[in-house]
Amino acid sequence: MKTTLSICQKLFFCAVGLLMLCGFEAGPDCKSDDIKRTVIGIVKQHPPEHLLTVAGDAWSAKQKEDIEKECGKTYTEECTRPALETLAQKQLQMGQAATYNIDNIRMTDKNETTGAVSCAAVLHVVLPEYWGSADEPITYLVEKYLGKGGGFNVTLHGLH
Repeated sequence: MKTTLSICQKLFFCAVGLLMLCGFEAGPDCKSDDIKRTVIGIVKQHPPEHLLTVAGDAWSAKQKEDIEKECGKTYTEECTRPALETLAQKQLQMGQAATYNIDNIRMTDKNETTGAVSCAAVLHVVLPEYWGSADEPITYLVEKYLGKGGGFNVTLHGLH
């Protein structure tokens, strides 16, 4: 039994093959690993101080309480100054060692002309050694880079 393809079927297979040969690529995707790494990289370059503060507030309050207990009711500067300096150093280390993640990622808009997509997500910061964590909503724009080499551009918004 001999099977023949219609002209429409042949044209369809040729079109699909041509698209694959030309390296057809979908537009930007809010959830792709490359995009998520880029967003987190931007956050790491410009750490959100307020978010780190919120994450470390409970830990800092506990540390200050421990300092007050250690120094007693007199709460002398001689006792508290070194302890508070140590606390400030720990807080600096927290920001440097924080880890970030994004989830609840969704596309909020797509520009049909340019292919750019607007995205929303939740940014999580986790401080080391159980010092605390915090979340904040963010938005970002992903645009396909049209220059040599392709790629994409990410613009982060919504980080206070």
